[in-house]
Amino acid sequence: MRIIFDVSPLSHPRTGVGNYIRGSLAGLVEVAGSRHEIVAFAPTSPAGKRAIPLALAGIPVEQKLTVLPFAHPWRMAWSRVGRPALERVLGRFDVLHFSDWMFPPQRDGVRATTIHDLVPLRFPQWTTPRTRSMHGAKYRNAARTCDVI
Repeated sequence: MRIIFDVSPLSHPRTGVGNYIRGSLAGLVEVAGSRHEIVAFAPTSPAGKRAIPLALAGIPVEQKLTVLPFAHPWRMAWSRVGRPALERVLGRFDVLHFSDWMFPPQRDGVRATTIHDLVPLRFPQWTTPRTRSMHGAKYRNAARTCDVI
């Protein structure tokens, strides 16, 4: 089985979400052993291309890091436009686990995500309109398209 794991948040200094993503990926790689192919994927800035391998140090995982200037707007546009499908970038895969940072389109396979921040959903008055908009789009996409949340 080929599993794609979005590590985009590791392009910045790790906080709670970044540490969770790193730990989840490390656990997945350990459990998968040699039975499954795990790919850490991120469309990232040039600085992120340097940061992600450092964050993943010690985790024996294949890394597919696509360098894009202004990576954040590209990730957001890709999520909203809904094409091209991720398979055009990475080839065939069986599972995609994506982060809070983007929700790339896919043609086939199991679609999974982890929602790390429920504050915009449970207590919207504590967040900015931009945060509510960003997270709201992800929550709606996840509810509509994911097999596992």
